Amino acid sequence: MDDVDPKYPSGFRSAYFKANEPLTKRRMKMLQPWSVLDVPTLAWAKKLDMSVGDLWEFLFTITGATRADSVGVGYALEVSNTLHRRCKLLNDLHAHTLLFVGDETFLMVGLSPKARWIGGRKQDEEGTWFGPNWPSFEVFTTPDWRLTDGKVRITMPSTLEGPIVEGLHVTFQEGRIVDFHASKGADAFRALTSHDVGAAQLGEIALVGLDSPLSSYEEPHFCVLLDENKRCHMAFGGAYSAALEGGASASAQKLAKLGCNVSEIHHDMMISDETTSVFALDATGVQLAQLMQNGRWLGEFA
Repeated sequence: MDDVDPKYPSGFRSAYFKANEPLTKRRMKMLQPWSVLDVPTLAWAKKLDMSVGDLWEFLFTITGATRADSVGVGYALEVSNTLHRRCKLLNDLHAHTLLFVGDETFLMVGLSPKARWIGGRKQDEEGTWFGPNWPSFEVFTTPDWRLTDGKVRITMPSTLEGPIVEGLHVTFQEGRIVDFHASKGADAFRALTSHDVGAAQLGEIALVGLDSPLSSYEEPHFCVLLDENKRCHMAFGGAYSAALEGGASASAQKLAKLGCNVSEIHHDMMISDETTSVFALDATGVQLAQLMQNGRWLGEFA
C-alpha cells in the first residue's frame, strides 16, 4: 500500500462501515451479539516473518485455546471477571478527567457524568451474553470529545488499512487535533483525521496495563485487535454510545450534548508504555486515584 494515495485506506474503512449499516450502529450500541477474532493470512504472516502455521499457533496461544481451561467456565471467563471488577472500581470513582503522563505525553481526557466503563463479556438487548473481541484485556469508555487537551506520543506503529504510521505525536486543543508530526506515514494520518469532522476528535479511551498477556510483545503485530490489547489506547472517530448511561437508546441530539463523537471512521492508537502514569481526577482537578504507574495497574485496580 506504500504507493497508494493515502485517502483511499481511510475511505475504505468508511465504506466498510456504511456497507454494514444498520449492523454497524447496532454494534456500537451493543444491541446484538457480535465477535471479532483474527485468522492468519499469507500476507500477514510474511509481514511478521512467520509461517502461516506459526501464526496459527501464536493465535491459539494468545487466545488461550491451547489451555486446559479454555472451554466453558474457564480462562475467558476469568479474564472477563477481572475486567468487570476493574470497570466497577472505575465507575465508582465517577472521574471527570483522566490524566496521562509519560515520555512526551501530558494528555487530559474529559469524561461525561454519564460515562460508564465497559470490558469483558456483555449482554445484548435480549440478555444474551457475548464476547465482542477476543483476546481482550482492555476496559474502555466514551469520552466527552470536547474535553481533550494536551500532547500525546503514540507509542507503537499503527497500520491504517495498509499504510503504517510511526513516530506520531499529536496535540489536542479544546477537543480537536491542532498539530501533529510523524516520522513515517504523516500523509496517511492526515487523510484519516480529515475524513470528516469527527475523525479529528476522540471517540474512545481505553486502559490496558502491562499485565496484559500481549504486552510482552513489544513489536507491533500490525493488527488493531492484538496491538490495542498491549497498551492504553485512544480511538479517533466514532464513539460507542453503549459506554454512556442510557446511550444505547438515546437520541442523536442527547448524545451530542454528552460529547459523544460521530464519525464514519474509528481507529485505535496506542498511547502508553513503561513511562506512563494514569490519574483519575474530579471536576476541580483533585486526584481521586492513581490508576497506573510505569504502565501497570496499581493497588486494587491490579
